[in-house]
Amino acid sequence: MKSNNKKNEGYLVKIPHTREGCLKTLDEIKLKGQDVLSNFKFGCSSGDHTSYAMFENKTESEIRNMLPGSMAKNASFTPISSYSLQEIEEMHREKSM
Repeated sequence: MKSNNKKNEGYLVKIPHTREGCLKTLDEIKLKGQDVLSNFKFGCSSGDHTSYAMFENKTESEIRNMLPGSMAKNASFTPISSYSLQEIEEMHREKSM
Protein backbone atom coordinates (compact mmCIF):
# COMPACT_ATOMS: atom_id res chain seq x y z
CA MET A 1 0.00 0.00 0.00
CA LYS A 2 1.23 3.49 -0.78
CA SER A 3 0.45 4.64 2.77
CA ASN A 4 3.72 3.06 3.92
CA ASN A 5 5.53 5.71 1.89
CA LYS A 6 3.72 8.55 3.66
CA LYS A 7 6.10 11.22 4.89
CA ASN A 8 6.51 11.34 8.66
CA GLU A 9 5.05 14.65 9.83
CA GLY A 10 6.15 14.40 13.43
CA TYR A 11 6.08 12.19 16.50
CA LEU A 12 3.71 11.23 19.26
CA VAL A 13 5.84 10.97 22.38
CA LYS A 14 4.68 9.00 25.42
CA ILE A 15 6.56 9.17 28.70
CA PRO A 16 5.27 7.05 31.57
CA HIS A 17 5.93 8.00 35.16
CA THR A 18 4.71 6.87 38.56
CA ARG A 19 2.11 8.53 40.73
CA GLU A 20 4.88 9.31 43.20
CA GLY A 21 7.03 10.86 40.46
CA CYS A 22 4.22 12.92 38.96
CA LEU A 23 5.15 16.35 40.34
CA LYS A 24 8.84 15.76 39.63
CA THR A 25 7.96 14.99 36.00
CA LEU A 26 5.85 18.15 35.72
CA ASP A 27 8.63 20.23 37.26
CA GLU A 28 11.26 18.80 34.89
CA ILE A 29 9.13 19.63 31.84
CA LYS A 30 8.33 23.07 33.26
CA LEU A 31 12.07 23.82 33.51
CA LYS A 32 12.40 23.25 29.76
CA GLY A 33 10.17 26.25 29.16
CA GLN A 34 6.70 27.05 27.93
CA ASP A 35 7.55 26.14 24.32
CA VAL A 36 8.23 22.52 25.37
CA LEU A 37 5.52 22.37 28.04
CA SER A 38 2.85 23.52 25.56
CA ASN A 39 3.36 20.32 23.54
CA PHE A 40 2.40 18.09 26.48
CA LYS A 41 -0.87 16.73 27.79
CA PHE A 42 -1.06 14.61 30.93
CA GLY A 43 -3.26 11.65 31.86
CA CYS A 44 -2.47 11.97 35.56
CA SER A 45 -5.85 13.29 36.71
CA SER A 46 -7.51 10.13 35.36
CA GLY A 47 -4.93 7.80 36.95
CA ASP A 48 -2.89 7.35 33.75
CA HIS A 49 0.49 8.69 34.81
CA THR A 50 1.76 9.27 31.31
CA SER A 51 2.90 12.46 29.60
CA TYR A 52 1.81 12.71 25.96
CA ALA A 53 3.24 15.16 23.46
CA MET A 54 3.02 15.82 19.76
CA PHE A 55 5.94 17.40 17.99
CA GLU A 56 5.71 18.36 14.33
CA ASN A 57 8.55 18.90 11.87
CA LYS A 58 11.24 17.69 14.28
CA THR A 59 13.40 14.58 14.22
CA GLU A 60 13.40 12.06 17.03
CA SER A 61 16.91 13.18 17.93
CA GLU A 62 15.84 16.85 18.14
CA ILE A 63 12.94 15.94 20.40
CA ARG A 64 15.11 13.77 22.66
CA ASN A 65 17.47 16.72 23.10
CA MET A 66 14.53 18.90 24.18
CA LEU A 67 13.44 16.49 26.93
CA PRO A 68 14.91 16.25 30.41
CA GLY A 69 17.54 13.47 30.43
CA SER A 70 15.64 11.07 32.69
CA MET A 71 12.54 11.44 30.54
CA ALA A 72 14.30 11.04 27.22
CA LYS A 73 15.48 7.54 28.08
CA ASN A 74 11.94 6.42 29.08
CA ALA A 75 10.15 8.02 26.15
CA SER A 76 8.58 6.10 23.29
CA PHE A 77 8.39 7.78 19.89
CA THR A 78 5.71 6.96 17.31
CA PRO A 79 6.03 8.55 13.86
CA ILE A 80 2.72 10.18 12.86
CA SER A 81 1.16 11.35 9.61
CA SER A 82 -2.13 12.83 8.53
CA TYR A 83 -4.27 11.68 5.62
CA SER A 84 -6.69 13.46 3.33
CA LEU A 85 -10.08 11.99 2.44
CA GLN A 86 -8.72 11.23 -1.02
CA GLU A 87 -5.71 9.34 0.39
CA ILE A 88 -7.95 7.21 2.61
CA GLU A 89 -10.22 6.36 -0.32
CA GLU A 90 -7.14 5.44 -2.39
CA MET A 91 -5.90 3.12 0.38
CA HIS A 92 -9.27 1.33 0.35
CA ARG A 93 -9.10 0.92 -3.44
CA GLU A 94 -5.54 -0.47 -3.24
CA LYS A 95 -6.53 -2.90 -0.48
CA SER A 96 -9.41 -4.29 -2.53
CA MET A 97 -7.17 -5.01 -5.54
